[in-house]
Amino acid sequence: AEHAHHIGDKYMELLFPVGRPSRIPTVAVTGTNGKTTTSRMVSRIVQTAGLKVGLACTDGVYLDNELLMAGDMAGVRGAATVLSDKQIEAAVLETARGGMATRGIAFDRCDVGACLNVAGDHLGDEGIGTLDDMAVHKRQVIERTTGTVVLNAEDPRCLAMREHTNADTVILIAQSSNHPAIQTHIQSGGKAIVIDTIENKPKIVLETSDNKIIPIMSVNEIPATLNGAARHNVFNAMFSVGIGLGLGIPQKYIVSALTAFKMGVDNTPGRLNEIDGYPFKVLVDVAHNVHGIESLVEFIAQLSVRGKKIINFGVSGRQSDEDIQKFAKVTAKNFDLYILRN
Repeated sequence: AEHAHHIGDKYMELLFPVGRPSRIPTVAVTGTNGKTTTSRMVSRIVQTAGLKVGLACTDGVYLDNELLMAGDMAGVRGAATVLSDKQIEAAVLETARGGMATRGIAFDRCDVGACLNVAGDHLGDEGIGTLDDMAVHKRQVIERTTGTVVLNAEDPRCLAMREHTNADTVILIAQSSNHPAIQTHIQSGGKAIVIDTIENKPKIVLETSDNKIIPIMSVNEIPATLNGAARHNVFNAMFSVGIGLGLGIPQKYIVSALTAFKMGVDNTPGRLNEIDGYPFKVLVDVAHNVHGIESLVEFIAQLSVRGKKIINFGVSGRQSDEDIQKFAKVTAKNFDLYILRN
């Protein structure tokens, strides 16, 4: 009985002998919007680099392109499934608010952690009442990251997460290198992914503290950005570049993967899907919160349309009256016809 407390140690030594690899490269992506698309982009990057990748996301668990389990797997169940599969050589884990709040996190640490944004959604659920509360909640992913943290410099709550990580590297994301946080970060030895105009083309570039500007790829080379009009997907692609670099993946694989990545029902169901076969353009998107509908309306406003812009939409009953009014204000004056569903 006096040696009973050593049994666990012996068991772990048998499972994971000293000197034998017991970890696989692991990425965790959190935030309010963009997690699934970014996770899918990163999965494609890792796969292009030659690793067998496990992806757990809102749409299910995937081994490379094969769906293993359908359903919302952006929590402990999906992550545990990926991390326990011996075939998998790298893990990409969408890590959502709900799973963290109800069941926790499936890993003690990850190699790369990213927080895309902190916006108003699910406030009031599981005792998370304010945006500041939500930021602390999502920050758990950043606190568990050991290698590279990737953060949105344009979101003050994401930016503040820098102070809560012991990761080796912090990469900040912003539309412009002129952003004050980017300037300060670079000057203090950090790295940043920004948009720079080179030869009259907007390009995703890596900026480093030694004043190096390393072009990664043109925004227009990435089909998911729809020639840069889908600004939220430009951000998702920039995060994917930062995560790929954080994993040590060569640039050529990152470029190849994002060049081949397209929005569609098969690849990104419910996210900026264009439905063919009609004499008019049909776009389907599950924009389910104010931040999401703002991004969608911003994109649609840039489309050149010969006829009318018609929107068929509704708001979930879980949204507050205030948010429902915000949905209406965001869409107002942007469409010719509104079809509202209860």
